[in-house]
This record gives sequence, structure tokens and C-alpha cells, in this order.
Amino acid sequence: MEDTERTISKLNKIQNLLEDGISYAVITEWENLHHEERNCIVRAIKFNLGTRSSVLVFDTKCEIIHYGHIKRRVSKNLLNDIMRIFVNYLVESEVESR
Repeated sequence: MEDTERTISKLNKIQNLLEDGISYAVITEWENLHHEERNCIVRAIKFNLGTRSSVLVFDTKCEIIHYGHIKRRVSKNLLNDIMRIFVNYLVESEVESR
């Protein structure tokens, strides 16, 4: 149970960084899912950019498991910003673990 709580805490932290770091897109839905192949908990979030939406599924290592568009294609800027936030999170996590 402790591992599950730690995983969810990490996913929450990453999601908060995404919410704070991307001002032009709103996270309208999110859900924790069990990834059967990896046997771990992952986070699925839905970004809303006005008439466009995008879904992102990631794990605690910031590995993108799925990224897709709903109806209309979303700008590359969103994915670029997600990757920037993921890299910053991973660098900070590495520094804190030393």
C-alpha cells in the first residue's frame, strides 16, 4: 500500500507541475489507471484547449505511454511544454535523491 501511495503522490506532483506550467490548456479530467503490461499505476489526463482536446498517459518516470488528440489536432507546443516540464521534474528529482 505504501508503494501505491508513493506512486500516486509522485503522479500528483507531476500533474501539479503540468497545471502550473501550461497556462493555455486546462486539465479537465484525470484518472489513475493500472497498466497491466507494466504492472504499475499510471496517470491519464485530458487537456482542453478551447475546441481542441488532448489525452496524455504517463508514469512516475515521466515516460509517455500514450499521447493523442480528440477530434482536432493540437499544437506541437503542448507536447513541447509537457516534455520541458518532465525533464525539469526528472532533473530536480535526481538532485533531491543525492
